[in-house]
Amino acid sequence: MADEAASPTIEAELIRIDPPLSDDRSFLEPNEEGAIFRIWTRASFSGPLPPPSMLEDYNKAHPGASDIIIELARTELNMAVAEQRHRHDLESKESNAYIELARRG
Repeated sequence: MADEAASPTIEAELIRIDPPLSDDRSFLEPNEEGAIFRIWTRASFSGPLPPPSMLEDYNKAHPGASDIIIELARTELNMAVAEQRHRHDLESKESNAYIELARRG
């Protein structure tokens, strides 16, 4: 078997957005050879609210969006508190019923 020189392989995926999202090309950066690549970023968070910087970005895209997001989080929190209160009330009633049943024999 003859030794074959390993040749580099290049894989690329072309993504076509139709219609284009905007004419803004600031997210594209040319490399040394002049080819243009799209730069992707990803962010994640945990909790009911995104970090303040992300809320600012939402407001830039849609004015007032951060107020809507905060109100949704507040509503969700209030619902969770009410559900927990209801569950504790039911558990208390159940415990009291068992105590009364044991008392009666």
